[in-house]
Amino acid sequence: MTVRAILHIFVEPGKIEDVGEALTRIPEIIDIYEVTEKYDLIATAKANDLHKLRSVITEKLMKMYGVKAVGDNSSTLLSCG
Repeated sequence: MTVRAILHIFVEPGKIEDVGEALTRIPEIIDIYEVTEKYDLIATAKANDLHKLRSVITEKLMKMYGVKAVGDNSSTLLSCG
């Protein structure tokens, strides 16, 4: 089963480009969008299981230099196939 997430990312001031570039080096990150809303970046991620996806979020994304937080409205989608 494939697991996907839509991640709303808050970034430290002046770090959007650095964080965006760092996100491109994470294989599970599929797309990255800079937005002009409540969040600074929205990224989509894909993993083979929920444990791996959780690990990417907590061990890579949330510890990344320049990331303040992963938003409270992030969504996890379970895809069958």
